[in-house]
Parts: sequence; C-alpha cells; structure tokens
Amino acid sequence: MIQTESFVRKSLHVEAIQVTDENIEEVARWCMGTLVDHPETENASAIKYVKVRVHHPMNERQTKAFVGDWVLYAKNGYKVYTQKAFEAAFDKEIVYSDAQSAAHIESSTSPTRNVFEQNAG
Repeated sequence: MIQTESFVRKSLHVEAIQVTDENIEEVARWCMGTLVDHPETENASAIKYVKVRVHHPMNERQTKAFVGDWVLYAKNGYKVYTQKAFEAAFDKEIVYSDAQSAAHIESSTSPTRNVFEQNAG
C-alpha cells in the first residue's frame, strides 16, 4: 500500500505597492517602467498607467498598472495584479518582534496542540 505525505507550497515573498493617483510617477520610477497616457475614448479623457517590464506576460494587460492595481517585485522580476487578483493571491505578511516570535512558537507547541496531533496521527 502506498503512503502519501503532506506538503505545503513554498511561500512567495514579494514587495508590493498599490498604484494611486498620488504615487503613479514614483511607482513608474521604482519598477523602471514608463508612464503612459492611455488613448482617450469618446466618453472619457486620457487615463494614465504605468507600462511595466514584466517577465513573460500572458497578455498585454499584465504589463499595464492602472490606478488601483498592484505592482509586485519578486525574484523573477515585476508583475502587475488587479486589486481583485491581488486580494485573492496574497495576505499581508505578519512580522513578529523577537518577543512575539517566542510567544508564537511556545503557543504552537502547547500540550493541547500536541494531544490533537497525536489523536490525528
């Protein structure tokens, strides 16, 4: 009989900034992108976006960071996420101080947890 093992996907740590009207120029500089005026339409004036150099984009939209979008930097370079996609994929990383970290480790090795693990295994 085969026996399976449990695995957890490795964490992907990224640096991220949400594009706003106020920081769009700074974001373009940060990601070495270009600030572009999206062509005007009949019903709207020009909309600015950051043209981001994305490694292997799947479509043109993944290279355009509009206000409300997120620009991320990870080991493979820059990526653009819409607000909805960003919220679905990422949680804010919790950084513990040394004292908080020790308390977290202690609580995760509490007798209650060990009893649960023994009963589950």
